[in-house]
Amino acid sequence: MTIPDTWLELLDQDHVWLDVEGAPHLIASMDPAYCRRVLAWLHRNAANIAEQIATTLDRAALPDVDTAAYDVVAFSNETNAMRADPHAWLAGTPLITSLRIRAGWLTTTPEGLTP
Repeated sequence: MTIPDTWLELLDQDHVWLDVEGAPHLIASMDPAYCRRVLAWLHRNAANIAEQIATTLDRAALPDVDTAAYDVVAFSNETNAMRADPHAWLAGTPLITSLRIRAGWLTTTPEGLTP
């Protein structure tokens, strides 16, 4: 199992939650009540989390200007979406979806995600 190193890596996967001490928890094995507490904490901290990630992305070096990768990164609205509505942005991440399924808050499984 690969342990995410950053908020972006953590939010961009759907198998593991890291607690305050950095201990990994397999979401499939987490108690649904614990998932709900984690979701509540993430909701309370959504603006700070989104701002940390957006600031990190803003400071990242861009690819060379004459590449397709530059166009993808330079014109991405990801950081704007994070800052405009952190709760909505966070809700669209694989981690949140997986936690919501395990918590019993989603009745359907999005394509490609296993509860």
